[in-house]
Amino acid sequence: MEQLYTDLIDQLELHSEDTVFISSDVTKLALHFKKEGIAFSPDHLIDLLQQRLSNGTLIIPAYTDLLKNGDTFDRQRSKPTTGALSNRVFKRKDFVRTKDPLHSVFVWGKNASEIIALKDKSTFGKNSIFGYLDRSNAKMVILDVDFQDSFTFVHYIEENRKVNFRKPYHWKMIVMDQGEQQVQEVVFYTKKPGFLVDLDDLQHELIRSRVVQKKKIFNIPVLIMELGTTGQAIEQYMDKGGKTYSFSWKIWMKQMVKKIIGRV
Repeated sequence: MEQLYTDLIDQLELHSEDTVFISSDVTKLALHFKKEGIAFSPDHLIDLLQQRLSNGTLIIPAYTDLLKNGDTFDRQRSKPTTGALSNRVFKRKDFVRTKDPLHSVFVWGKNASEIIALKDKSTFGKNSIFGYLDRSNAKMVILDVDFQDSFTFVHYIEENRKVNFRKPYHWKMIVMDQGEQQVQEVVFYTKKPGFLVDLDDLQHELIRSRVVQKKKIFNIPVLIMELGTTGQAIEQYMDKGGKTYSFSWKIWMKQMVKKIIGRV
């Protein structure tokens, strides 16, 4: 049993002092273990990752994508919308959750206190978790999740560049923390009507230039990158006219109709 976990972690090429951000769907991984006659344990995988990162930091996304302006984020009780591994960590006591209502993360390890102390009104701001991942050149592992749906880091680059297909929305959210409640202003730099995230060309370019390493582990697709280096490559890609979006008049019309109906 142990050898399967060891093989997986060895192929992720992690080092003891790394800061590692993992975005994952472990469904196929669990199926592979089952075929080998082994019951997959997310907890055991997390334990072994912590052992490998003995002097490092492990970060698991705990985003709450369904929250909107005026909603309540409870740091202890709001369930993440980022998959099975996140929901397993949600039940553990050795990780701490950050305070961003929209893009909180679970963090464990050497730099946990520094990450918990991050504070930025903008969820994609320079002092957000994404700014920290950039500055620390953290390693990101995307395990069997579509790049399009998992590479939220790109929106930090977009805000930093003040791209014209996004704009800041100023939200008021209720934040609960250990029973205490406060109203918090959140700046969400998000898409204008009609615009869609489209990262296919960016993904191709990052893999082609070897900024992102693409491999298969147990025939499961995995992407590995250093986010500081990747951020610089995205800047260069955009400087050359590369796009991280597409536009749909059909979507624009639907959004406009919905907006008008909402005002009636």
